[in-house]
Parts: sequence; C-alpha cells; structure tokens
Amino acid sequence: MGTQSIACLSSATFGVLALCLGSVVPWSECGYTWLTWYLGDAVGVILVAPVLLMSPMLLPVFRDTSRMVEAATILILGIFASLIAFTDVSDLPLSFLPLPLVLWAAVRGNQFAVSATVLALSAVAIWAFATRQGPFVSDDLNLSLMLLQFYMAVTLVTGLAVAAALDERRRAERNVRDRTLEMSRTNERLEHEISERKAVEAALRISEERFQLSVKGSTDGLWDWDVASNEVHYSTRFKELIGYQDDELENKFTSFESRLHPEDHDRTMKAVADHLERQMPYDVEYRLRTKSGEYRWFRARGQAIWDDAGRATRVAGSITDITDRKIAEDALTERARLAELTADVGLALTQNADLSTILKACTEALVKHLDAAFVRIWQFNPAENMLELRASSGMYTHIDGPHGRVPLGKLKIGLIGSERKPHLTNQVVGDPRIGDQDWAKREGMVAFAGYPLVLDDRLTGVMALFARRPLSEVTTRAMGAVADAIVLGIERKQAEE
Repeated sequence: MGTQSIACLSSATFGVLALCLGSVVPWSECGYTWLTWYLGDAVGVILVAPVLLMSPMLLPVFRDTSRMVEAATILILGIFASLIAFTDVSDLPLSFLPLPLVLWAAVRGNQFAVSATVLALSAVAIWAFATRQGPFVSDDLNLSLMLLQFYMAVTLVTGLAVAAALDERRRAERNVRDRTLEMSRTNERLEHEISERKAVEAALRISEERFQLSVKGSTDGLWDWDVASNEVHYSTRFKELIGYQDDELENKFTSFESRLHPEDHDRTMKAVADHLERQMPYDVEYRLRTKSGEYRWFRARGQAIWDDAGRATRVAGSITDITDRKIAEDALTERARLAELTADVGLALTQNADLSTILKACTEALVKHLDAAFVRIWQFNPAENMLELRASSGMYTHIDGPHGRVPLGKLKIGLIGSERKPHLTNQVVGDPRIGDQDWAKREGMVAFAGYPLVLDDRLTGVMALFARRPLSEVTTRAMGAVADAIVLGIERKQAEE
C-alpha cells in the first residue's frame, strides 16, 4: 500500500509540474490541479487494485450456477441504475440509486464483488462525465472531477467496509460452527470414553465380586509376597488352614518359613529359589506346623512377576490342604509294601535251605520293606530256657554279641518271650523296657516292635524290630501276621529236620 501511495504522489507531482512548466496549467492552479490528479490516481488504484488482487475469489462463483446468476443480476442492475443516476435520463437527484446494489454485493458476496460492482458503476459514471452528463458536471472541471472521485471513493470504501464487516462476521460464525462442531465431537468422544470407562468399571466390579466370592467359597489359602519388602499378605483362609485367627499371624515370609517341617525346609526353599531365579514352575508339597503343633500336608502353587532386569518383584499363589490325600496315598503305599513283605517272607519260608538262612531272608525282607534300622529273630531253646539269636539284618548283622543268648524272662526280649505278648511303642526314648536310653537317643530310634513266636501256647522264639520312624497300626498288624508265618515256618523246618 505504501508503494501505491508513493506512486500516486510521484505521478501527481511530476505530471502537474510538467503541465505548469509547459504553461498548460497556470501556476496559480497548480495545487488544485495536483490534488485532482492525486485523487484520480488514488481512486483508480482503490478501484482497480482490489479487483486484480482478489480475482481468485471469483472461482467459487463459476462453480455455483445460482451465484453466477445472482452476480450477473447485480452487475446488470448496477449498470442500469448507474445509467439512470449518472446521465440526463432524469432531472431528479438519483446519484444514491446504485448504492443499494453495492450493499447487495457486500451482503451477498464479498470484497471482490463490491470492488467489481463499484468499478462497473464508476465506468458508467466516468463515461457519463466524459459526455457531459450527470450530477457531477459543472463549469469547474477540477471541482467536477473531485466530486466524481469523492463519490466513487466513498461508495467503494462504504461497500468494502460493509463487506469486510460481514466477512469478519461470517468468519466468526464459521469459527463458532467449527468450534461448536469440534466441541460436539469432543463431547461425543468424552461420552464414549466415559461410557467405556463405566463399562470397564462395571466389569472390574463384577470381576472383583466374582473373585471375592471365589475366595470365600474356596478351600484354598491365598498368599501374595512382595519380594523387596519381604512382606506377605496371607488370606484369612490361609491362616485358618494352619489354625490361626486373622490377627494372629504376622505378615512376614518368616511366618511361613519357620513353620516348615525340618525334612521339607531345604527342598521347599530350593523350589522357591528356582522359581525366582530360574523362572521354573513353583508347584511343591510340604508340611506346615499348625497352631496346635501338629503338621499338615499342603500343596503350594505360585507365579512370580519379573522386572526388565529379570528380578522377581512379586509372587502370588495358593495352598491346598492335601493331608487326607497324603494319608490315603501313604496307606496305599503301605499296603503295597506290606503285600510285598508278606510275599517275600512267604518265599523265604518255602525255600529249600537251612533254618538260619531262611530266618536271615525274613529279617532282610523286614528291613527292606519296613525301612527298619535292624531286625532280629531268636529261637527258643527249652532245654536251656534260653533265647538264641539266629538272624540279624540292618545296622547290626552279627549274632554272637551281648544279645546272642537271652535268658527267658530277662531283658525286653526275654520278657516278651515269657509273657507271650507283643511289646509295641513309638516312643523308644522314655520306654522303661528299653534299657540303653543313651544308645536310643544317639541312634535316633523312635519305634520298637517285639513279637513272641507262639504256636498253641508253645514258645518258638521272639522277633524284634527297631525303626527310626513311627510304625502305623497297619504295619504292626502286618508284622503280627509275619510273626505267625515265621512260627509256622520254624515248626515246619524243625519237623523236616
């Protein structure tokens, strides 16, 4: 805009100066002429420049038939109104007549439409002025030109101002619509997200309720171990399984570890370490000491979470009381072992060998199948009223030691023979019939079973066993049956000899 202003000033100055120097225009009218020239150039720039600069705005008009028709109508009516206003068709002052069409172009079009309309009106006005017609013609040429130029400038500026204001309003409305649409889409998105969140929360709530019902209805005890702090959350059911109230067991890993059975401790801790360090499955069976002091069997399963460095950060799992299952399994195992014992003893008693060899096979079968420390069989010698050791297997195999000959009624073996009654105990230490208590403690003896070998109230011998673990009732009954079979075997062998 500054360049156009300088050009208009330069053109008016040099042009008028040339006219004055050439005596075409008196020097007294130099300023008046210069103003007329400058306004003419300025109005020309204002009329023509917007049309050239804003001609791309015409493209949307060519794409819309209704807008093309409307633009042509404005142009035709504008030219018609200009012919009425700027010629001598009417003597009335109708120079305002084209103004509504300029406003129409401003309202319905844009700044280009206004500029084009005013340019067309100005062309008609200039033509009329050149033919000495219209309201702007007077005896003073400069005054007439200035009036025409002011009219065109005021009309154009008014139309452009209205068009700019309306265009700004349309842009504002467009922005409001866009923002409204954007807000509407944002609201829809938020409503969708809220709906999804509510659905997730509802699903989570249902899942939590389902989990709580499962926990309450489950017989398993749950645990959740924070490895870093070494704190463990034990569920109420976990504590109940080992006999504790909810507030009686400290939430520490040591609360679990300290209650492991000594025989299961190392194996269980190795399984924990293998899971944490090597990511091996954690599924282990062990015994835990309950509040009452007894041990119960449990199956534990768990799963850890590892960080990016491969360090376990959390482990969660459950324990299941499998004591009844273990008892049933042990019973089945014991029955199978006792069946094998009975078969081996029966096979030993029917072999073609001397009595000492037969009894030795019997004691070896008892040691093997009952996991005994040692087993011995004495044969009764009625002539000397003496029990003579005929077979010994296990940790002691000699038969010529201090207990090689036991008088009937002496020591625990002699008492069993004289009383004709078995002596059974799972508490060797403290049993008054076990003379060498220091030996029992040192060797870790737990159980003793002694059976008189009697047939028709006639003593044949005594069978005795020491073990480092308790003997069940099923085992002791089976040993009684084995004792009866050995009595028959001794009698049969003696009859053969």
